[in-house]
This record gives sequence, C-alpha cells and structure tokens, in this order.
Amino acid sequence: MNDWIDIRRKARDCHQLAFNLVKGERKVDKLLDAALKNANLVKKYYEPGTIFNEGVAGMLDRISELIYVQAGLAPEEEAMVIAHELGHFYIHTDPLHEIRLHSESLGGDPVDGGAVKVEGYSPTEKNEVQANVFADEFLCPSDWIRTEYVERGQRPAAISADLGMPISR
Repeated sequence: MNDWIDIRRKARDCHQLAFNLVKGERKVDKLLDAALKNANLVKKYYEPGTIFNEGVAGMLDRISELIYVQAGLAPEEEAMVIAHELGHFYIHTDPLHEIRLHSESLGGDPVDGGAVKVEGYSPTEKNEVQANVFADEFLCPSDWIRTEYVERGQRPAAISADLGMPISR
C-alpha cells in the first residue's frame, strides 16, 4: 500500500463518520462542522495578518484543538482550508519526524534540514500536498463521485451543486 492510498482512505473514513453524524447530508459546510466535532476541534476566525503572516489562510493548532481560518474567505475557499487542516490533523500526527530548523538570523522562518536537499523537495511541501489530497478526498470522495457520474449519469454541475462547491474544484 502506498501513502496516497492510505491518505485517501483516512479522508474517506473521516468523511463517512461526518456523513453519518449529519444523517446523509452532502453539503460540505455540514460535513465539515461534523468532522470538526468528531475531531474535537473548534474553528476560530482571524483577520489577515493579525495572528499569522499575510497569505496564510489557515492553521492547525493541535495543542489548543483549534483550526484557525482567515476571516472573509469565500465559502468554498473556507471549506478547502478547513478540510486541508483536517488533513494535517489526521495524517501528520508525529511532530518529531518533521525536520525543521529555526534561525533567528532568517527572521525565525523555518529552514529545511540537510535531508531535504537530498530528496529534492521539502517535507513541508510534501505535507502540504498530502493535506490537499486529504481535503479533496474528504470533500468529494472518489468512490462516491464515480458512482454519481458513471452509474447515475450526474453531470459535474449537478454534483457540484449537490456538494455546495464550485464546479472548478
């Protein structure tokens, strides 16, 4: 089994638990509220640039059991941010294996360790891609969308409307 399949399975499991809690509701806002409840996480809004640097749309604070979300995002963007942070919550559970150095001379920004140069990309970038895969699978499980499209003949616009997400996602 590879990491990507495991990530998708975790996302589907999280989706199914949330789906059961909302008694079959497919709208992503309802599913995300249920998923937050299942994970004992609370969503908290912040104004851009007040807690995190500009451009940071969300952040998981595992210790405080919070998912911070930038205020003012479009609903579909907010859904992606929350699902992405849930991905971090479920798949990046061991902070001891995240190789990050902080240098005050660089403004305290994280710097990748030596192993990163050998791999050709940073573990952080890989973690972000993994969280995106989780988010996509959570919001729109591939087995469900396959059934909707192939077996039920649903068009992308109808599927998108059913989920409450834009068709481009």
